[in-house]
Amino acid sequence: MKHILYLLLTLSFILTACRHTTPEQKAQLSQADSLIEQHPDSAFSVLKKIHFYKDLSSPDCALYALLMSEALDKNDKAVESDSLIRIATDYFDNSEPQRAGYAWFYRARCENNRGNAQGQADALLKAQEFAAISNNYKLQGFVFGDKARMYQGQKQIDSMFYCNKQSLLFFQKAGDQRNTVICLLDMGVSCSLLGKLDSALNYCTKALHDALKLNEPMLSNSVMIQISYLYFQKNNFPLALKYGYLSMHTSDFYDYTKYINMGLIFSHLGNLDSARHYLKKCDNPHEMAPNYYRLWKELNEKEGNFKNALCYAEKLIAAKDSLNQRSLSGSFAGMEKKYNYQRFVTENRSLTLHNQYKNIFILLILLLMSIGVMLFLIFQNKQNLRLLEHQRLLTVQEELMGKQKQEKNDLLTHQLKIQQNTMQVMNRLKNNASKLIEEQKLLANFERKKQFLSAQEEAVSSLFRHMVETVDSRYDNISTRLVDNYPDLNQSDILICCFLLAGFDNITIASLLNILPLSYNLRRTYIRKKLHLPQHANLMGFLAKF
Repeated sequence: MKHILYLLLTLSFILTACRHTTPEQKAQLSQADSLIEQHPDSAFSVLKKIHFYKDLSSPDCALYALLMSEALDKNDKAVESDSLIRIATDYFDNSEPQRAGYAWFYRARCENNRGNAQGQADALLKAQEFAAISNNYKLQGFVFGDKARMYQGQKQIDSMFYCNKQSLLFFQKAGDQRNTVICLLDMGVSCSLLGKLDSALNYCTKALHDALKLNEPMLSNSVMIQISYLYFQKNNFPLALKYGYLSMHTSDFYDYTKYINMGLIFSHLGNLDSARHYLKKCDNPHEMAPNYYRLWKELNEKEGNFKNALCYAEKLIAAKDSLNQRSLSGSFAGMEKKYNYQRFVTENRSLTLHNQYKNIFILLILLLMSIGVMLFLIFQNKQNLRLLEHQRLLTVQEELMGKQKQEKNDLLTHQLKIQQNTMQVMNRLKNNASKLIEEQKLLANFERKKQFLSAQEEAVSSLFRHMVETVDSRYDNISTRLVDNYPDLNQSDILICCFLLAGFDNITIASLLNILPLSYNLRRTYIRKKLHLPQHANLMGFLAKF
């Protein structure tokens, strides 16, 4: 038995691992992906050729699920089952935010077809999150458009107007002219529901202008229907009839809207025969059933046929009840229960506190206010302490910086004195040397010349010793410490180190030592080697910290 189970598990693993996409299926998916935007009917035909999509590799299976859901939606095929689109939403994530956003968007439409308003809202929020990450303007326009329709169903017209405006901005950024026209039309509908008829006409007129430029008759007719209804609301019946007749030029799925609109206009004009003529053309009023039955009821009342009027009144009530039930079950059921429960709890608590616990409530308010004041004072005190501590740290830093600056100034002053003394002595020696040259003819006695040169050398040696002693007094006998730690250093090396600490530049030091700059550079290199300094280390910095 164990061997059989092991064999079955092995076979299932092999079958799962063997899922792959053939080159032909790859080509079909690529073709459908390229057609889905402009030619969704052709994309749908291509996708139908892939019969066993579950045998595709995981990425291709997810892509198929997304493309097929999009094709079904764009071909007006309402899908209630979410089993297909879930493959896409389960696979796509932040690594492919654009596809993930579209997957959640079409899952929201699927939830809408199922009548699950909560599921639709959750999916739209996920789609909006991925759309923002991908920075896809078109997808963001679609999401806000569907959010606007949800708010319209909940009678939240201000929120509907805001979402339509956002949708319009995103489609304009995306350069999608057709959906921009649809958004302009939706903005007109929003303004109409808000009672802003002039603004609604402005939006719809702009939508009609752009739709005519796109040369899409059905889209233009949809805009004309809304313009006709807006003029009807403004009691401008000639223009309402004009745009109503213009909307008749092309027949499409929304003919019932045109017929009901024309029937409404002729009914208010008193032309009952024409109103009846157009209403009879409407074989299925869809979501406009209440308006449709209301018009029939009014026509029969005006003609004195109260029996038929009563019959249509009953149909009107039934149509309203049907829409209300669908609306509540689709979007308001959970919200209404929650709202009623919260209202009941709030009202009950208010009555209880008002009638029985008024004094306790006042004391509680006072206590809360006291706690709030105490917390505020504690917070303010902490803020003041932090500020004082910050100021103290700044003061300490300023004092430290001032001390460092003073020490630096003292060091520069000391170096300057050493340099001035050294240069004065060197100038005197140079003058003496000049006198020696001038008096060579007078100094015939060799012994006198020798005495003079010896005195000069002694003066130079004395100068150098004085300079070394001065540097030692400043740097804690650095010459002795250098010799103790680095025995390879000779007196000339120590002298160069002292010159550097005294602040002399390289050219001046070479001049004082009466050597060429190249020789001086070589001697510095030898000193660095004797001090075991790496290439990146600074000799002056090393000596200052030694």
